[in-house]
Amino acid sequence: MPVRAVNFKPSRKTKLKLRKLAKRYEVSINIEESENEKVYVRVMKILQSDYAMNFQISDRSSLYEEIEEKVGEVIMCYRMKLPIVLFNELNKQFKQKHSLIARWYRRPKAPLEGKRPIDVLKEDGGLDKVMGMLERMKTGDFS
Repeated sequence: MPVRAVNFKPSRKTKLKLRKLAKRYEVSINIEESENEKVYVRVMKILQSDYAMNFQISDRSSLYEEIEEKVGEVIMCYRMKLPIVLFNELNKQFKQKHSLIARWYRRPKAPLEGKRPIDVLKEDGGLDKVMGMLERMKTGDFS
């Protein structure tokens, strides 16, 4: 089943909405409440373990909205063929402007020897190269 809750009882309406969301985007959603009443969620593209996101719900009243947002991010990563860790870093640096992210990773970059980040990711150690370049961008190291 695409939606599973452990030690957590979402309302019937929320559960139905989550099932519909999971079916529409072909994701599995696991919700688990810990003993200290923190709610953890894992959203994963079915049969694509590279596209999984774990997060903690900050407000139970916005459970569906927070999960819907994360499902959208997982699906975007899947469609762009971007690793989640890279997507999260790009989200921080580009302030969640997804059109900028899409443009950025498709254009050649001098620090990557004139290659596009999307092409570098296909190489061995490519993720490390792209993440290193992002770290240098963040710190202002353009040497």
